[in-house]
Amino acid sequence: MPDWSVTQPLPSHWQIPIAGFDSAGGVLVGYGQVLSYNPVSTRVAIAERQNGAWVDVWEKQSQGDVIPIGITVGVGADGTAAACYTAVTSADPATFKFRHFVTYAPATTRTWENPTEIVPETAASEDVRQCRVAVSDNGIAAVIADRFDGPATGQAGSVVITFHAPGSAWTTPQKLNPVDGLNGSAQLGIDAFGNATVAWRHRYQNSPERSSVRVATATAAGVQPSVALTPENGTDAFGVVLDVNYSGAAVIGIQLGSQANVTYRDNQSAAWQPLTALFTSTTASSSHCLAVAMTFSGMGYALMWRQGPSNSGNDTIMAARRGSYGFWTNPKQVSVFNAMSFDGHIAVRRGPYDSEDAVLVYTAAVGYGGGDPGLGLFQASHWPAYLSVPQPPVDIAPQGPHHSLEQVCGDNVGGVVVLETVREGTTARCYATAFDATAPDIVEAVVPSTATVGQVVQLRSRVADTWSAIGQVSWDFGDGSPAGIGSTVTHSWPAAGPYTVTLTVTDSEANTATESFAVTVNP
Repeated sequence: MPDWSVTQPLPSHWQIPIAGFDSAGGVLVGYGQVLSYNPVSTRVAIAERQNGAWVDVWEKQSQGDVIPIGITVGVGADGTAAACYTAVTSADPATFKFRHFVTYAPATTRTWENPTEIVPETAASEDVRQCRVAVSDNGIAAVIADRFDGPATGQAGSVVITFHAPGSAWTTPQKLNPVDGLNGSAQLGIDAFGNATVAWRHRYQNSPERSSVRVATATAAGVQPSVALTPENGTDAFGVVLDVNYSGAAVIGIQLGSQANVTYRDNQSAAWQPLTALFTSTTASSSHCLAVAMTFSGMGYALMWRQGPSNSGNDTIMAARRGSYGFWTNPKQVSVFNAMSFDGHIAVRRGPYDSEDAVLVYTAAVGYGGGDPGLGLFQASHWPAYLSVPQPPVDIAPQGPHHSLEQVCGDNVGGVVVLETVREGTTARCYATAFDATAPDIVEAVVPSTATVGQVVQLRSRVADTWSAIGQVSWDFGDGSPAGIGSTVTHSWPAAGPYTVTLTVTDSEANTATESFAVTVNP
């Protein structure tokens, strides 16, 4: 049965990887790399998993004073991909400015376009806003950037969005916020048809005490007016997280004051429901949403860190679910012992018999009575739709200090990939762990189409696996004889006739791939 693979180090030069999945389990990863420090030179690149190895399929290096520093990748179900990267225009932290570039690769060719600049920035280094990208099932890409317009406009900024449809170009960026302000935590989701949803924290210009969480929908044809999910003059709201499923059903998590709240809508045109507080002052002194997710069928999930009631010492990772009747369950405990976390993600995967699993992944600082104080915990828990509580968590990477969870991706064939960064002192290394539901790849198979009775022939194969070790390669010769085991085998047939040779490859997680070949044996 599919299970978590062994944690594997990614190439040593990778920094802060961000991944995207297509519906068949193919994965693209965007990453950054420092080429030199004096002078400063960098690159951002996109790598694809091919035949068990990472292969760069696109890159952009420093050119002049344009220095790329970070990249985000999105992949649609059809294989269309898009990426957005941020670059600075100077190596001097006191003077550099930020710029955003986008690129697009249609599924038909997977040829990346020349980058297009969408939002020139004028901010100081601490005000950089990373762009985000999402791709619909029909190949429409959306990119948002949290634009900062600088001191000349009173420290104001805006959230903008641009689209790229198959066979067209990037649209002129459209502003989502109704008035300028200091924005943050902008989140992007897109449905199967290219309808985008964006949520962000909006602080009104020159009035830091006035803030709200706003949400807007947009297409390439235009932007719908945004709405406030929290009062403009009420309790401060922050920590925005968002997810949208293929039909446009969506869920948003917000920390309102000291407690985690959620809201949802049933489809793209439906109204957002009133906020639901997941805890009360008697069940949590404070809480916040780490992540939310909306499944294919419209179930909502929220992953939270909960600080127990005052002086209880009960700090835990919790999760709640919204079912088909529109009600959120009471939060269920996920972590086995006390832990503090500010880093979590949820992936939705297809389970057996088309069941839906929410995979809850988090890092945490462990102490408070369990484990060694400050020890980094890196765990995952499945919460299938047919269970009322999450399954017990499992360690998916060795415990250690300074785990950073970069991204979690799920797909329609049951796979999940977790990307993390582990820092030790001044060094950092990126790792990947997969819940491996992807069959091995038969890269090449050489089987003679004809032979003669008694002739010893050689059959050979070259196989690879994306995440796990190859378990067994076996050959069924179609004549009732014992199977041949190994990538290369020999065989002779005792009688003339047509035969079907079947090659079966199984990885260490019991995922299987087969391929059949016709062989004619002559007298």
